[in-house]
Amino acid sequence: MHGRSNVIRNEDIGNSIDYTPMCFGSMSLVNKTLSGPGYPEKIWSYNYSENAGRWQSESNSNTGKLTGSIPPQINDVDYKRTTVNSPDGSKTVYYHNRDFTSALDGQLVVTEIYDTDGSTLLKRSVNSYEPGLHVGKVN
Repeated sequence: MHGRSNVIRNEDIGNSIDYTPMCFGSMSLVNKTLSGPGYPEKIWSYNYSENAGRWQSESNSNTGKLTGSIPPQINDVDYKRTTVNSPDGSKTVYYHNRDFTSALDGQLVVTEIYDTDGSTLLKRSVNSYEPGLHVGKVN
């Protein structure tokens, strides 16, 4: 289950329907295995933060926050984490924005690459995005 933050609640209370869900299901890669003749089996594992979604009205809640250490460029509410553990013990951690009201929603913001000990940070990359020109108009 993948959650989004800052979701504007749009519901039909009488029918118990949320038209804009704060969580959604999606197929997600869990393991990747490579092997072949003369090639030892190599397995990569994928772990997802699975932090719960949050309605915009829950701004003071502790629900849906990332746990553990996070890069200084992000906060613990509006991001989700994907960790890829490599066969050699190294790992790469990806932080994607999940703020429903943000232009960055779904964008990769920070990537961290760790050494084969799994804990020594080798590189942190921070992506920045600029809005493009608005085309057209709304009547």
